[in-house]
Amino acid sequence: MFKCAHSDGAALPSKQPRSSTVSSTDSNRAPARITGDIVDVDTNDWIKLVRENKLLVDKTNLLLHVMKHDSSDIILRPSHFGKTMLLNMVRDFLNVVGTDEELAERKRIFKSMNIHKVDPTFVDEHCGRYPVIYLNL
Repeated sequence: MFKCAHSDGAALPSKQPRSSTVSSTDSNRAPARITGDIVDVDTNDWIKLVRENKLLVDKTNLLLHVMKHDSSDIILRPSHFGKTMLLNMVRDFLNVVGTDEELAERKRIFKSMNIHKVDPTFVDEHCGRYPVIYLNL
């Protein structure tokens, strides 16, 4: 059975709102946002999860960190911790491929996430501006 809890370990109330916030311990970051009401661990299509209002942990702070810092990062986590979904999010943020409508939808979605709250100009400056080579081995 899957059970959600606040970051302090307290269980969420049984009738939780469709959108809840879990605070971050780092004061320089916006709080992590968890939205939706259904857990779907069988997909890495984060845009589909947003469209269907499924449970999604907003990891766009990591995207901002990777883009602003000149470093190499290795993300080591067990299976089902969202590594592939995070890489799909990076691909969809940077990728220049797609129609104007698809790009507008991606920008609208990213502007509703933490990345836009932390740096309001970042999405307009970088979303859909770079060619991406994506390998999933």
